[in-house]
Amino acid sequence: MPSTFNVGQKLYIGIDFDSKDALKNALKQYVMKVHQSFKVLETKSHKYIVCCPNKSAECPCPFYMRAILSKKTDSWKVTQWGGPHTYLNMSMTQDHEKLDSDFIVTCVVSTCFMFILSYFFIFWLFKFFYFINRHD
Repeated sequence: MPSTFNVGQKLYIGIDFDSKDALKNALKQYVMKVHQSFKVLETKSHKYIVCCPNKSAECPCPFYMRAILSKKTDSWKVTQWGGPHTYLNMSMTQDHEKLDSDFIVTCVVSTCFMFILSYFFIFWLFKFFYFINRHD
């Protein structure tokens, strides 16, 4: 995950992502949290555009996002954001259509990595203070 995005955060113009995969995972987390979905309009090596899958003349949902690969920073940046979904999705099931094995692996690996780092930090912290405070 990028350093600028946290689970539960909203998407906005200017948010950066380390990679296209990080952008896609953040987008998946966002739509899953609000019980919605998205449809990919265009995906290229330097551009990623999505919108509401139900957008039509009858349902003018503003959900739209365009992100591009910045040549300056070599990161993905959201350059257009239409806003959150206004379409009420009555057909969402328990298993979200955007929930795939790659997304699950990304979430599990990042959680396990943070747990392992925390464990080693605490281990070395106690060991370090034990030797400093020990008076033999």
